[in-house]
Amino acid sequence: MTINNGYDFTDEIAYVVERANAEGSIPRYLETEYKNERSINELVSEIVILYEKILGSEIEGYSGSSDDDANEYIAKKTGYSIEIIVLALWFYECFLMENDRIVYCNVCLNCGHDVLYIREDRDDMFFSYIECGKCKTIFGFEEFLEDDDDFFESYPDEGFRFRRDVNDTNKSYIIKAATGYRNGIWRKIRISAAATLDDLSDAILTAFDFDDDHLYAFYMDQKLRKRGVPTYYSPQCGGGSSRADRCMLEEFGFQPKQKFLYLYDFGDEWHFVMTFEKEIDEATPTAFVVASKGEAPAQYWCEEDEYDEYDERDDDDD
Repeated sequence: MTINNGYDFTDEIAYVVERANAEGSIPRYLETEYKNERSINELVSEIVILYEKILGSEIEGYSGSSDDDANEYIAKKTGYSIEIIVLALWFYECFLMENDRIVYCNVCLNCGHDVLYIREDRDDMFFSYIECGKCKTIFGFEEFLEDDDDFFESYPDEGFRFRRDVNDTNKSYIIKAATGYRNGIWRKIRISAAATLDDLSDAILTAFDFDDDHLYAFYMDQKLRKRGVPTYYSPQCGGGSSRADRCMLEEFGFQPKQKFLYLYDFGDEWHFVMTFEKEIDEATPTAFVVASKGEAPAQYWCEEDEYDEYDERDDDDD
């Protein structure tokens, strides 16, 4: 089972069906409400695929911003009860937790590691806890929500994001980033297909030696702010499913020569035209530059830069 971006949800659906059969509520619902005319696989597939389309902003006109909005939309489209939808999506979330695809945006209170996984509490349905990806220390969410101003200054980004460990795939991409500052300045970046748009942003800034101290947006077309183009923003902008750290590159189904736009710093507006070059069958744990052309522009302008430029022109005239 796939959605528009081509991702195969067979494993996810099989897991949800197995859990649903073991728990029993969904089979009983299908027997009572539909006389088993609909299969459990059909029900799970409809719910999961619709939910993923909502997360990927693939549904035209959908403006909901919460889980309740999503559940109500799915109920309206499928006719299934809210209770059954919530249960199916809980089992789907359990699959994501079990496969390290939900990461808590914070750092470990024990060792400071910045990859914290959300895990299902098998003894209490609809509850979960946090596990450090390095020291394996287990925390409750309440430990990150103490009423302490200093704490919130140190840990400003509460929440979670969907992702897949880059070590879980041997698929990588080569993506070219060309700055609009001057023709002929570009970097080709190799990055895991399981990396997020936020990871790609980090790789671009590193490749051009820019400081990571401003907001950004990805416009999935090379025309800036073209009406109707899906747009993904810095996690600091909020935005739910439009957050760049919740969108893996493999979800976009890029084709060779496909272009999109990276806008960095909403004040100075640095434009980078991104071009998908090719896919390779190798793992890439950490993104890196494989080819480059031109000297990276200075991120910040100062008067000395202008004077130096005029001095160079004077020297050329001589």
